[in-house]
Amino acid sequence: MTSRPELPIRLGFKKMAGGTYQDFILHEVSKATIEHDISIFFEHKLAKIREERSLPLDWPGDKHLHTLVEMAVPLFIFAATVCRFVGETKGNARRRLGTILDYQPVDQVFKLDRMYLPILNHLFDGQDEAESERLAQEFREVVGAIVVLANPLSVVSLASLLGIPEDEISCRLDSLHSVLSIPPRQDSPIRLLHLSFRDFLVDSHNRGKSFFWIDEKEMHQRIASKCLELMSRSNHLKKNIYNLQAPGALQIDIDSQTKEDCLPAAIRYACRYWVYHLEQGVCHIRDGDQVHIFLQEHLLHWLEALGLMGNASEGITMIRTLQSLLEVL
Repeated sequence: MTSRPELPIRLGFKKMAGGTYQDFILHEVSKATIEHDISIFFEHKLAKIREERSLPLDWPGDKHLHTLVEMAVPLFIFAATVCRFVGETKGNARRRLGTILDYQPVDQVFKLDRMYLPILNHLFDGQDEAESERLAQEFREVVGAIVVLANPLSVVSLASLLGIPEDEISCRLDSLHSVLSIPPRQDSPIRLLHLSFRDFLVDSHNRGKSFFWIDEKEMHQRIASKCLELMSRSNHLKKNIYNLQAPGALQIDIDSQTKEDCLPAAIRYACRYWVYHLEQGVCHIRDGDQVHIFLQEHLLHWLEALGLMGNASEGITMIRTLQSLLEVL
């Protein structure tokens, strides 16, 4: 297992008995070893691309290969992302490699920028300023939601939550396979290939400097509002959601299709995480606002849904969070 060295993780492993696990700190691996490994990775991946595209045997050349390794060290994800981008079937491998080489980093601080900007700027090829701004807005709207979600959602569920047609979301994600794991099935979740992409998009240093910067707080507020809209306008949150004939029915006796029809994935997400997004967006609750109206109409329905989903205990925690968000006048 690998992870970032977050404090709870490090403390958790320290509590384990000696000999239970072996700790290996990746950032202490020597630079020479990292360069060697990344070089082998590039050679292997680019050779496959060269063969698939029938490119000359001397492509990309030792000079370009050495430059790519220098650009990537010490981030293996840099190498993986570049190879995915260059090797995408719809793109010109030579041109895309040239795009990457034009973004050679001059400072380690800008490594993520140099990895992701050429890929994202590629979305704007041949577009005028107005069209570029429109595409950037669409990018922030869809990808911004993906990077702040508490759990990944499919195209189908994301479309339902955001109120955007499925084909439009698929179209907007079509050129982002280098940075997102987009499954062929529209009912399978979309995932980030690496957390560094999220870090790049929400980095406060890029505020006002990048088309792609995402205001994390604002996006959480937007998702919270979308969750409330979805739960309020649908006919899913109501008394006796599963239309049970008698009280006391067991979950095991309710077939999975009934559960999906009565509580689709987007509704289940909204029920579980709307309070989380409120909290992350630093939203305050006041009389007559969207939260107040929702709770007046659907508090018991929402709690019933959580119970049917097996998350009743989470409802207690969320109610306490809502109390902490009350605006006291």
